[in-house]
Amino acid sequence: MPEHSRDTSMPSSHSEDLSQSGQAAPSAKSESSRSHRRIIIACCIIVIAALAIGAYAFASMQQTPTNTSEEPAAESAEPDDSDASLDATSSEAATTTPAPAATPAPAKAVTQPQYVAIFGDDSWEKYTPGHSDLMMLMRVDFEHHQLTLVTVPRDTRYHTADGTTCKANEVFRLGGADAACKAVSDITGIAVTQYVTIGFDGLQAIVRDLDGTVQMNLPYALSYDFYTRDYPDEYFEAGLQDVSPWRAMALSRARTGYEQYDLSQDMMRETVNRQMFTRLAQSALTGQTSPALLTSLIGSVLTNIPVQTILSWAQELEEGSSLTVYGTSGPFEGDVDAASQLWLVNDNPAGWKQLMSVVDAGQDPSTVTGLWDPAAESPIAPIATKTVIPLS
Repeated sequence: MPEHSRDTSMPSSHSEDLSQSGQAAPSAKSESSRSHRRIIIACCIIVIAALAIGAYAFASMQQTPTNTSEEPAAESAEPDDSDASLDATSSEAATTTPAPAATPAPAKAVTQPQYVAIFGDDSWEKYTPGHSDLMMLMRVDFEHHQLTLVTVPRDTRYHTADGTTCKANEVFRLGGADAACKAVSDITGIAVTQYVTIGFDGLQAIVRDLDGTVQMNLPYALSYDFYTRDYPDEYFEAGLQDVSPWRAMALSRARTGYEQYDLSQDMMRETVNRQMFTRLAQSALTGQTSPALLTSLIGSVLTNIPVQTILSWAQELEEGSSLTVYGTSGPFEGDVDAASQLWLVNDNPAGWKQLMSVVDAGQDPSTVTGLWDPAAESPIAPIATKTVIPLS
């Protein structure tokens, strides 16, 4: 792992500060402006949660986008950036967070860091329940005004209660979000019961609802081909570019294109997706935001976290001048398991303990070394990143 964290969107930098130099100190805010800013930060939290999982929730598609699988037998989708209804169907009866009022009621103060498990449910049509092809643990730190995102690789080896060895993403299919929360807790050593899940079209909806496109700085040129061959391949050049909702979906799915660079395919997809949702979080914090936008973003997900709780978190985070977003991954190197014949990420409890002790202390996870062979990491697309987003 690199000695210092580096920019999620500009590979030549060590970290990204999205604030403007020489900015004057913010003036006193009216209660209405504070309420507006609180909604903006709540949107940012939802964007990070929703995009993190939506980025992986596309696999099998038909003529209109439907919920999908990570490694499908078939995949297609209609390349239409027009508004689409949000299907947040989950294999588990989750609580749909109610829409916020135009003027949110005062929220109860919260000071202790909060953990949220984020799952991408790949259910679609009759193919339910689905797997969680993305598993991520998000830490919300109110004292340091930061979010830390730790990917739990979907192929992580997991042992169920009956002794069966499986991939971690299989737990969601077997037992839903509650069981998947336990798996994340067992793997990371961090107790978590709060979760967010999303269906296939969350990413496209978020890109549409914010700026209409998301600006990406891609480290490599690559292509994405639809498994069913129903639609043309999508090609991406390296460098800075605005990506439409449809192409954002394709980019978030792109994996095999990194093989030509002798890099771990899933590791690179995770790295690019963390850049994507950090950029969308920036859009939520710097663009025009309203209760209606928060309603739309929350409508993209299923969660057991009440909207008033999300707003209370935003109320605490808004006291800072900026929001720092750290991103990283747990161990991802593995091999074919002799007994199950599954490709599994190797057990590494010591590595997870080392990583999560730093995360739990609110520190920069890029300081943790030894989780993977340094040769496995791209020199221009680091796994551990840090982005600072102004809240003025």
